[in-house]
This record gives sequence, C-alpha cells and structure tokens, in this order.
Amino acid sequence: MNRKTRFIGLLLSVMLLLTAQSAIAQFYFSNPNAELAYGLPVTEAFLDSETGLKVQYFKKVRFEYHPENLQGDKVRLTPLGRLLYEHGTYINDLTSTTPGCSREDHWDYSVCFSFYDFYQSNGGEAQFGRPVSGLEYLRGRIVQFFEYAQLVWMPENLASAQIVVEQLGLKYFYAHETNYDLLNPITNFGYFQNIDEISISAFPKSAVISNSELQEIDVIAKDQNGAPLSNGIVHVSLRYPDGSQTEIQQLTTDEFGLANFAFITNSTELGPVEVIVRVIYNQLEEVSVTSFRLWY
Repeated sequence: MNRKTRFIGLLLSVMLLLTAQSAIAQFYFSNPNAELAYGLPVTEAFLDSETGLKVQYFKKVRFEYHPENLQGDKVRLTPLGRLLYEHGTYINDLTSTTPGCSREDHWDYSVCFSFYDFYQSNGGEAQFGRPVSGLEYLRGRIVQFFEYAQLVWMPENLASAQIVVEQLGLKYFYAHETNYDLLNPITNFGYFQNIDEISISAFPKSAVISNSELQEIDVIAKDQNGAPLSNGIVHVSLRYPDGSQTEIQQLTTDEFGLANFAFITNSTELGPVEVIVRVIYNQLEEVSVTSFRLWY
C-alpha cells in the first residue's frame, strides 16, 4: 500500500468517525430525557475492533453506528440488558391480569406497578426494548431487565425518582474493553477558540410537581457545530406564580456541555413556574426559557 492510498484510507476513517460522532450526538440530544435514559457520555466514539462498528459508551447505554442502515436507523443501542442479564429470585404470581401489570402479546414477561409507569413515561419499547425478565430480587433490590436497560426500584428515593436506570454502559465497558484510556476526554483547545455561536436547551425533570418538592433542571449547551460547549457560565432565574423571583447559584457546563441544578420549590400560589436560563461563553450569550407547574 503506497503513501497516497494509506492517506486516503486514514482520511475516510476520520470522516466516518466524525459522521458517527455527529449522528450519535443528534440521537442523544433528540431525547429530552437523555441524561435520565442514557446517562452522561464516558468515551468518545471509536472503532470497536470486534464488530467493526463505531461505538460510544454512556453511563447507562452503548450506542452503535450502522452506516449501512437507512437515515433514522443508523444509531442503535447495544442490547446491554440482554447481554448483562443476571438471574435473581423470581417474584411469582404477577401476570397481565394482576392489577397494575401489563403484557403485550409479543412480550414474554409482564411489566408492573412503578416499573410500568416509568417504562411508558420514558419511551417504552422504543427506548428500553422488550422485557427479558419479570420482576426479580437481585442483591437486595427489586429489578427488571429489558433488552437495552435494567430498571431498579429504590424506595428510599423521592417518589418521582424511585425507578432508576442502572449504569449498564459502564458495567459493560469494564467487562468488555481493555483500553481504559478511552475514558479520558479529548480536548482541542484550538477548536474552542473558534466558537462563534452557542445554543442551549433546558428541561425540567418533572413537568408537574407539588409545592415544596425537589425539582431538577437539566441544561444542554452546544456550539455552532452541535458539539458540547464546556465551561459555559450558567445563570438561572425562577419566576413563581405569586410574583416572587429566585436566582440560582451560578453554574458552569461540564466537558459534555451539561449542567444540572436542583432546588426546593417555594411559592404561596400554585400555577406555572417560569425558568429562565442564560449561558455566557466569552462574548457570546444565549437564553432559553422553560417551565413547569405547581399543581398541589
């Protein structure tokens, strides 16, 4: 192979990797509950020598890039729930006729109670896949495995956060990969000097909550190329139905362009709470407005 051929091969590989990274980023940010469902990224996209696919690990999932597929189906989730399924102690007497349980004709197991509510509210089969187990006791927890995820019941959490998506992405990384250097972030300082536009999005964890309850807001910041914006200065203002306003402590976006803040709601009246998020980066500034409702 001559030098020109090697160069062209390398260039094509780099272009494919960048294409995969962009497609994965679009897939990730298209989910308004991305951090809840996928977790934060823990590697860049890279070539998996075993499958030949471009992959990227997140805390809870692994994305695969399939360039041969049609647009909209090029990024897929690795079926980590099926690959990492651990048999626990089966909870008997739960069927589709049990109150609070449901079972589709093409499912082998029922999904019940809070697990079903969480499953349906966060994407259902498209997000988590079909159930590959029923409810089981595993290491002191009630769990259920799906094709792409493992859900865990944590009754010690607040009522709105008692079902948790297990970090199967990290678990599979340590079981499957040998190059731990992939966990190290890549920083291109020259690139960040050329940022001339930023965009931000903000999402409340709960659309409707009671007063004096814990609320969380996720902020996602990107540059003009759709890449994560790190070190953006985040200012947040809350406007309550009673006219009062609260300023949240200043935050910064991390290397993945993400920031999260939690607070206890406090209003003498019920109704919509306006959340104004302002991100500043160098001389650039962008504002995003979202809201949630105090219901009772």
